[in-house]
Amino acid sequence: NELVILDYTKNFPIQLVESKVDYFVIDSSRFINANIYSSLSLPQTTGFYQVLYHNKTAVFARKEKQLVLSSKDENDSHYKEFDWYYIYLDNKLYKVDNEKTVLNVFTDKKSELKKFINTNRIKFRKNFENAIVRTTAYYDQLKK
Repeated sequence: NELVILDYTKNFPIQLVESKVDYFVIDSSRFINANIYSSLSLPQTTGFYQVLYHNKTAVFARKEKQLVLSSKDENDSHYKEFDWYYIYLDNKLYKVDNEKTVLNVFTDKKSELKKFINTNRIKFRKNFENAIVRTTAYYDQLKK
């Protein structure tokens, strides 16, 4: 959860001061500093959140990799990735981790969203990020 870039010669890494960075973009993905956007009431107030979707409703992802050391063999150490997803709706933040929790956020349009998910064969288990973004975007269309 640190922001590191290479200097202009591309030889030396530079760690940026987190509090001085509001946001940054990698490829087309925007990441916001949780410290700066305290009005969102993000669960962790430090580090960066990826903005997956932002309109009337927003979808954020928090991604973290932790080094898991093997007690038996140094070469068996690996990184484990953790992902947390949140929907920001009506000034509230909801943690979601499956289709059911996503639909529970959108209770007022739950039946329309179920039909949309089934018609478009959206699979939350196969690609959760895409599924949550498509569902949230459709919800915003319904709320017009």
